[in-house]
Amino acid sequence: MIVLRGFDPDDIETMVRLVKETFGKEYSSDLFFEMGTLFPEEFITAFDDSELIGFLMGALTSPKEARVLIFVIDGEHRGEGIGTEIMSTFLERCRSKGIKRVRLEVKTTNENARRLYESFGFRITETLKEYYRDGNDGYLMYLDL
Repeated sequence: MIVLRGFDPDDIETMVRLVKETFGKEYSSDLFFEMGTLFPEEFITAFDDSELIGFLMGALTSPKEARVLIFVIDGEHRGEGIGTEIMSTFLERCRSKGIKRVRLEVKTTNENARRLYESFGFRITETLKEYYRDGNDGYLMYLDL
């Protein structure tokens, strides 16, 4: 059974590993601690029993706008609806705070993620040339709530 929870500093090591395994990026554990402390309601984790299998790190960028900074689901658990559940929860929280717009970026090659975002109503508004460190382009996507 999948359980959604909030930020817990004890999960940071697993978050860092998930991001590195999925995106090939290594972020400082300080980033996760800082974002989880600043934006606890915009940080959603998913657990299968006691195993962290995904999370969304979001932030409020203005009184009316939020941004998805990192969204990752462990490869073994993709396609199980966990990403949908996490994003739904995040958007519900945004709406309850009066957020009017949500922004995110996604690699142009990540079709599964793009389709998930589009299923929620996100629209591509711009192609970001060589946006990622590896030289890949990204899409800037927005959702009006």
